[in-house]
Amino acid sequence: MGLDVSFSGRNDLILDGKKISGNAFAARKSRRQHHGTLLVSSDLDRLSSYLTVSEQKIRSKGIASVRSRVCNLSEYNENVSVHSLEKALERAFGEEYGYYSHWQFSPSEKKSLKAYVSKHASEAWFLGESPTFDFEWNHRLAWGNLQLLFTVKKGRISSVKG
Repeated sequence: MGLDVSFSGRNDLILDGKKISGNAFAARKSRRQHHGTLLVSSDLDRLSSYLTVSEQKIRSKGIASVRSRVCNLSEYNENVSVHSLEKALERAFGEEYGYYSHWQFSPSEKKSLKAYVSKHASEAWFLGESPTFDFEWNHRLAWGNLQLLFTVKKGRISSVKG
């Protein structure tokens, strides 16, 4: 799309020194998984407010996230839209792996795919590997301040102290 994008060492895509995409990959046997983001025309002020969390409120015991400067692809090419990017990704995927419109699946492959999709849509998949973290909630009431301290393990509240 006419943009000089490069990889960074952290599975991110960088444009003009700014992050436009964060990605994660997994390789298991002959299977590959990928998920990520692409910033096309996001409200970067709102994005920043969503990603800025008080150090007092959440103390992660998992992998620390490094804040990066970000930008939108549309800032560098006004013709980039979600639709045009989707088409470009489909074309690139097809060139690399073969066009999916030609793929034919046997009944056993369809059954296997259905189980795979079901697994990755489950709550256990989303919450099963989340890092343990502490969350502090404060609320001012007429009679004083209420403070609750939560510990979350495997996506579930494991303890609360007040």
